[in-house]
Amino acid sequence: MLAVRHVSKAFGATQANADVSLEIEAGEIVGLVGENGAGKSTLLSMIAGFMKPDAGEVLIDGQATQSGSAMAARNAGIGMVHQHLSLVPTFTVREQVALAGWREQTLPGLLAGDLDGDAVIEHLPLGKRQRLEIAKSMIANPKVLLLDEPTSILAPTEVEALFELLNLLRDDGTSIVIVTHKLREVMSIADRIVVMTNGRIAGSLSRVNETWPDATEGGILSLMFDLADEPDVIGGGGPPERGDRLSIGQQSPTVLALSGVGAVRTLGSQQLRDIEFELLAGRIHAIVGVDGQGQTELAETIAGYRLSAGSIQLAGQNIALHSAAERAEAGIGLLVDDRLGEAAVGSFTVAENLALKRPRDGKMERWGFFRGAAMTDHAQSTIDGWDVHPRDPEIRFDTLSGGNMQRILAARELDRTLKVLVAVNPVHGLDVRTTAFMWRQMRVLCNDGGAVLYFTSDLDEAIEHSDLLAVMFDGRVSPMMAPHQTNRRELGSMMVNGW
Repeated sequence: MLAVRHVSKAFGATQANADVSLEIEAGEIVGLVGENGAGKSTLLSMIAGFMKPDAGEVLIDGQATQSGSAMAARNAGIGMVHQHLSLVPTFTVREQVALAGWREQTLPGLLAGDLDGDAVIEHLPLGKRQRLEIAKSMIANPKVLLLDEPTSILAPTEVEALFELLNLLRDDGTSIVIVTHKLREVMSIADRIVVMTNGRIAGSLSRVNETWPDATEGGILSLMFDLADEPDVIGGGGPPERGDRLSIGQQSPTVLALSGVGAVRTLGSQQLRDIEFELLAGRIHAIVGVDGQGQTELAETIAGYRLSAGSIQLAGQNIALHSAAERAEAGIGLLVDDRLGEAAVGSFTVAENLALKRPRDGKMERWGFFRGAAMTDHAQSTIDGWDVHPRDPEIRFDTLSGGNMQRILAARELDRTLKVLVAVNPVHGLDVRTTAFMWRQMRVLCNDGGAVLYFTSDLDEAIEHSDLLAVMFDGRVSPMMAPHQTNRRELGSMMVNGW
């Protein structure tokens, strides 16, 4: 159904894809995996016509598609769900599906009962925006469906619902390519897994009698990373050892304390309700919950982007009335999950994005103007220190892979003196290497006496990486608890039913 033949694509000196050939049969689900920057998203963009390959061709059902034409690819039967959502923020849900070609009065079945047709997209939680993106791609009944990290911001129940839909589409003959970094997740849905590295196909693995061989996961990792040469990818290069697991009542110095914090609901947002907890020095704190329960609102309230009632004490000083800039100067960093929509300016260079949010210390600006040479030197130092690829401070930010975007954004927050890092889904969509790198950087902050508060919908991740955790539901936060003093069933119930 889909044939990619000898496709190559370069961006300047960076070879994103090199002589890639791939075939997908009708009614087959193929998982496409590889570390960040391996060329997966570029390959999908060329198949879908959003980029023109330097060489090679794409065929659908034996017919070559018009190179570099998204409309021609769509007409040929290709649908794509982008990693970075391609929705019009100011449109309503109904307007967005109409733009995609939906002509019915009711919403598509994938959205029915879940979204209000009059809801404005920019006010929706990211999980619901992702659901809308998937529904939009299905309107044209594609022969080939391409999904780039579709589950990275979905709750577990939403992932199950998506996979049920993908199985139905496969049974109807739709060919599906799904890019993800969640190996066990892709193994649960894919018939075959193809591994990319350095812009090339490194190999593939298939089910045998509808089951995966025992060594499949290790084989995938071996193809993705040369583990013989880089043992630190999984082991010693991960986060530094955390301190002993905390028991209730075992205290470290308090870095941030919230008391009676509330924020009134605005259009499309969740109201915060009398939130009270403390962040302890040297600890990673997780707040886990299904998307849309107030996580973004709480993160923005702590960072000063939303007005709130109650007390917010940073190192004993009430900062509740301080501006976002004043809180940043006082030592609060914010890492949001919408990398291109909120965290950065896609059309700016890496150097320009790194200069944003910097203290006005005269090193990179003077009299209100950026100093180009100083910006470039700072960016080059950051790129080298944080292992960002490509190593070009003048490249546009929106041409980077998701993992390299996250490294830049994390560096912008952590390469200054912080007391607290507030992070929303800090590792979603990242490969094994970059995920371990991010946890290491957060643990370094804790070892230096700071604290981390991160929000996630991944319960297993919260249990594994946090020292203390709480659940957020309907704008409220449960008491903090030690991961070993609770269980997944109890936490899962709290996530969907409250407490």
